[in-house]
Amino acid sequence: MTRSDPGEETIRGLPFQLENSPFYLMARAISKAARGIDTALGATRFSQTQWRVLITLSERGALSIGDLATAIFVESSAVGRSVGRMERDGLVRRERDRNDRRITRVSLSPEGRLRMEELRAVVAAELNRLLDGFSAEDVRTLNAWLARISNSADEIERRCIEADPDN
Repeated sequence: MTRSDPGEETIRGLPFQLENSPFYLMARAISKAARGIDTALGATRFSQTQWRVLITLSERGALSIGDLATAIFVESSAVGRSVGRMERDGLVRRERDRNDRRITRVSLSPEGRLRMEELRAVVAAELNRLLDGFSAEDVRTLNAWLARISNSADEIERRCIEADPDN
């Protein structure tokens, strides 16, 4: 039952309830999608963190551990452990940055690129399964909305930092 008494909190005019919160719905969808991707990757003996490292390096080129962590939304320590295992397996290389010797950049090895292409097919199949019934236009629209929310959050964060640079 939906209640909308005068004075009750709303989310853009909708009663403040979980089923009306886009962020709750996104979290629920992400949780379920992550489980599906974990299951799909399970047969490959790869984790989502490792998959995200491979795809990110293939799309963005060499990155530091910190930049990788930011890009894939995983703690730097977890990314570092994954990169260590992947380096031992010959999938990535670590090299000192030419311009700043304090920075180590991670890049894909030829073997890592091959593995990434194999895993891309596995993850793409799972994403297509999860998006069954959605058209390409639906997915473009969803992606645009999610990017808009993310950009809005970035702008709010930027304003907060400008308002209180010591925080």
